[in-house]
Amino acid sequence: MTLPICTYCQASFTWKQCIGRVDRNQCTECLGVNTLSKKSKMFIVLPYVVAFFIMIYIGFFTSLPGYFNGIFIVAFVFVNHVLFQPFLLHYTKEQDHSF
Repeated sequence: MTLPICTYCQASFTWKQCIGRVDRNQCTECLGVNTLSKKSKMFIVLPYVVAFFIMIYIGFFTSLPGYFNGIFIVAFVFVNHVLFQPFLLHYTKEQDHSF
């Protein structure tokens, strides 16, 4: 797994640059504005949709206490957003308005 690269100068983004608002990321080397590809937008949303269905399953079909869903949400968001999401990003030069 590698961090995304700038589409203009091929410089690699840092992990810190890939956390937070990632739909448009400006390169620190060439100051080019990179936008997320359509595939990356799907990879960002998909884990949260899966987590939603897991929470429904835990809430309705198991005998776990109710606060377990809250713990699951916090742990999932932290692990996904901070540890995995920066490695799933891919930038393009063109801005894609779909999705």
